[in-house]
Amino acid sequence: HASYGDIPDDHGRTFATTLTRAVTAGKPFVQIATWNDWGEGTSIEPSIEFGTRDLEVIQKVRRQHIDPAFPHTPEALALPLKLLHLHRDNAADPATLNRIALLLAHGDIVAATQLITSLSTTPPRAASR
Repeated sequence: HASYGDIPDDHGRTFATTLTRAVTAGKPFVQIATWNDWGEGTSIEPSIEFGTRDLEVIQKVRRQHIDPAFPHTPEALALPLKLLHLHRDNAADPATLNRIALLLAHGDIVAATQLITSLSTTPPRAASR
């Protein structure tokens, strides 16, 4: 059927521009009404094609226009994927991996990074039967 039109990605500039306009419009909040809407081309979820680009834009816009002290960095966005790999590699006991997940959920990026780093430098555990 007929399309409603197309807004090009423009190497992420479209999202960055519209988010900046929304954040600087003087409204009390901004809702980003997409996450993984792959069919409409409006996903901001990490992907093979774009990595964490759009989540990094959100961090940058927040830091520039809302909270200059916003502590989270693009490197922190890679931690959930690293945790997934640790799970898949059976690199630690489930309690430790769950602890990392809770640290991430509570925003304790430093402690989560330290634990992930310590597990990444040790050989994987043998799978239990």
